Amino acid sequence: MAADHIKKYLRDKIQCTGSHPFLFVGSGFSQRYMKTERWGELLRYFCKEFSGDEFRYNAYASRTNEREYYGQQPEIASLLEVDYNKAVFSDSQYRDFLQAHAEAIKANISPLKIAVSNHLSKAVFDADNEEIRLLKKLAVRSVAGIITTNYDTLLEHIFTGYRTYVGQEDLIFAQLAGLGEIYKIHGSVDRPDSLVLTSRDYREFEHLSAYLIAKLLTIFLEYPIIFIGYSLSDRNVQNILRQIAVCLSQSKLDVLQDRLIFVDYDDSNTISTRSFQFDNGKSISMTQIATKDFMPIYEAIYEVKSRYSPRLLRQLRRDIYDMVREDTPANKIVAADFIMEP
Repeated sequence: MAADHIKKYLRDKIQCTGSHPFLFVGSGFSQRYMKTERWGELLRYFCKEFSGDEFRYNAYASRTNEREYYGQQPEIASLLEVDYNKAVFSDSQYRDFLQAHAEAIKANISPLKIAVSNHLSKAVFDADNEEIRLLKKLAVRSVAGIITTNYDTLLEHIFTGYRTYVGQEDLIFAQLAGLGEIYKIHGSVDRPDSLVLTSRDYREFEHLSAYLIAKLLTIFLEYPIIFIGYSLSDRNVQNILRQIAVCLSQSKLDVLQDRLIFVDYDDSNTISTRSFQFDNGKSISMTQIATKDFMPIYEAIYEVKSRYSPRLLRQLRRDIYDMVREDTPANKIVAADFIMEP
C-alpha cells in the first residue's frame, strides 16, 4: 500500500471526527528518535550495571509471575530496586552517586529511580531529523494534546508551549484545560519520585486511577486518539482499554472505533481493524496502521490544521474559567480579533 494512501486515509479519518487528535505516546517513540531503551531493555541495563551479571535480569524473571496484571517487568523492577539500592549504600563505586544525590536520597527517593532518571536525561535527539522538524510544525495547531507513559522529556522539547502535568496527583489537583497539554501519567525524569516503575508503584497507580480513567474517557469520546510508540501487546494500553470497557456500554465502545488509531511499527504498509476482547464480554475495535514510515502519519495530522493553536485555546478556556469562578471579577474580557500564530 502506498504511503499516499495511508496519509489520505488517516487525514480523512481525523477530519470526519471534527477534532484534532490526541497522541498516546509510548517508549517506541523515544527509542526511534533518541535510541533510548524500551522498558525491558532499560531494566536489563540496570540489572547488569550494578551487578556485572548479564543474566541478572533473567534470574529475576525466573522468580516472577508472567501473568501478573502488568506483566513481568514491574515485579522484576521490584526485585532490582531492592538489590540496586543495597548496592548503592554498600558499594564504593556508588560513593560519588550518593554524594551527588544526598538530599534526594535522604528524602527517601529510591536510588534506582534517581539512576533511571539520570540515565534517560542524558539521551539526546537530532533536531534536524526530518520527522522531528515536521512534528514541531504540527505541534503549533494540529495536535490537541498528548498522553504518555514515557519518563523522558522529548515531547516537551518538541511540543514547546504545551503545559505538562506529571503523575495522577497533578491531574487530580490541577485546573486542566484539555487542550495544549501533556499528561505524563507514569512520571517524569525531572521528578524521580514520580516514576511508576515497580509492582508497588503500579498498585498505587491502579488505586488512584479513577480520576485518570474519567479524564481519559472524556478525551476518548471527544477526540481521535492516535497510539504511537506502543506494541499491540503492551500491557499499559490493554489495561487502560480494559478499564474503559468496564465504564462504557458496548454501543458506546462501538462509537470509539472511528476515533482510535493504532500505529504499529511494521513494514507491511497495511490498514486493518484490530479488536481487543475482555473478560466481561465487551470488546474495543480500532484502526491499525502498520508502517515503518511515520512521515505519512505526521503529514496527515499536519494537513488537518486548526485556525487557532491549542495553546491559545487552552489559555482562553483558562481565562473564561477563572472569570466565571470569581465572585467579583476585577477584569473584563472583551472579544477581539485573535492573533494568528505562525
